[in-house]
Amino acid sequence: MKIILKKVRKKTPFSWIDPIKVEPLELEYLKAVLEDLGLEGEICDDLYHKENSQGDIVILNGYNTARNQMLLEAKQIKDYSPKTIVIGSGVDVQVNWALYEGGAFDYLVISNRLSDFKDLIAHLVFKKQTAYKGVLDLNGDRAMLDSEAITTFESVTPSRAYFKRIKHQTRYLLYEQVALVKRSHSCPYACDFCFCKQLNKGQFVSRSYEGLKREMADIQADYFWVVDDVFIHNAVEAAAFIEAFKNTAFKMIVYLRADFIANHPELMKALKEAGIIEVIIGFESIKASVLKTYNKGYAPDINSKAIAVLKRSQLSYTALFMLDIGADYADFKALRQYIKQHQIPNYTFSIFTPLRGTDLYDVYEKDILDFKCEHYDFLHLVLKPLKMSQLAFRLAFIGLFVFQFFQSQSARRFIFKRLKESLKKASN
Repeated sequence: MKIILKKVRKKTPFSWIDPIKVEPLELEYLKAVLEDLGLEGEICDDLYHKENSQGDIVILNGYNTARNQMLLEAKQIKDYSPKTIVIGSGVDVQVNWALYEGGAFDYLVISNRLSDFKDLIAHLVFKKQTAYKGVLDLNGDRAMLDSEAITTFESVTPSRAYFKRIKHQTRYLLYEQVALVKRSHSCPYACDFCFCKQLNKGQFVSRSYEGLKREMADIQADYFWVVDDVFIHNAVEAAAFIEAFKNTAFKMIVYLRADFIANHPELMKALKEAGIIEVIIGFESIKASVLKTYNKGYAPDINSKAIAVLKRSQLSYTALFMLDIGADYADFKALRQYIKQHQIPNYTFSIFTPLRGTDLYDVYEKDILDFKCEHYDFLHLVLKPLKMSQLAFRLAFIGLFVFQFFQSQSARRFIFKRLKESLKKASN
């Protein structure tokens, strides 16, 4: 029996340079489940290779921006081969499964538990009469069985065969040969715009740093990107991480909150020595009113304090800023001045986007101008601006990236490097 695990992607405005190219980690977890059942699974990802994705069972996996593409590919598969079993999976399916019901899928895995996926495959391949809870059977008479949250991190090690194959193509900006690792599910914080807290029914679970270290030890990569929404939450976790990773040579990219950094400046040097080389921080906004609307949990001065702490510790960081629909010309200017004043070396810009499944989506749904899922990548304007015309807002947003090109040396280095690689590839 041929089982295909297909990563479905949709291009963004930055696809021409692909600043981030990483392995399909979710599929590597699913492949490990198949291997535990004694089955082979073939991972397909068009980002790296164009391959035939026909099989007896095809599992399509993607994010919210790829929802329509997943529905299209499911239909194409069924039109070509009606007997093929098509399964939908991924974080968007888990939260917004109702949007996939009218498509050509046979099953939707709405559970965060890998054991539920394992039960479904055992039922399909070996005809085992398992309950496969957390799976919606779109062809049967059975009702959707309850999807329970996991209470402990499942002991499944992702299959890294595909990563080994595409390792030399992976990158996070200027970092190359980057492996993804995961320590937790969901998020213990309550930021209203965030999708992560909707996962696993909002229940945060994590594993030990020792367990994470053991997994990383078996992966040959130059860098490790821990994709947890927040990697370290408090001083106790920081101490556990330092103890586990001291005297190791791992180079790690992690997400940390600004309030943790500002409140624990004494820990930053030790975190750096333990392997953290790049910190990603969601600053979101420099306005107190906007941070309050997002339920971020702190005032803008915390962001400034975090910047000062990171500079003193000489820890590299990337600041994430999100433009609110209430922004005006003065706010765009103030953000540029803030970046220059604090000499922030690396940063990204996005537009506030209420994702379906979050509380803010219900609040803003009546004001949405654009319902195309492809545009919910935080780079498109899907809500009507409150103080600017749509054209003016878009132009001001584009202007931020022009500003970044001239202001940020690392941004120019990356773009020139990618252009050089593209020209070299074209000449060959």
